[in-house]
Amino acid sequence: MNKIDTTITDKDDSYPTKDVPLTVESVYDSILISAEGYGDKCGGKEIVLVEIWQGELRVVIWGDVNQEDPTHIISLEQAREELYKYG
Repeated sequence: MNKIDTTITDKDDSYPTKDVPLTVESVYDSILISAEGYGDKCGGKEIVLVEIWQGELRVVIWGDVNQEDPTHIISLEQAREELYKYG
């Protein structure tokens, strides 16, 4: 398991600065991202998961702290470079 701790900062200069500490981990052939102060209904801290499921690269997001299940599952299959249409 590899783990990276970092902090991201709001990119909008007109907005009061809000730093959010993040942890990015490689766990069970997946990438998990957790953010301090964010989570899900079950107390999980991971809010983003990048995985391969049934041969498909996807991003799973827990965007609502009051829900146990993910709020979004986004397939990245149409982002494969081999599908790029030149012209």
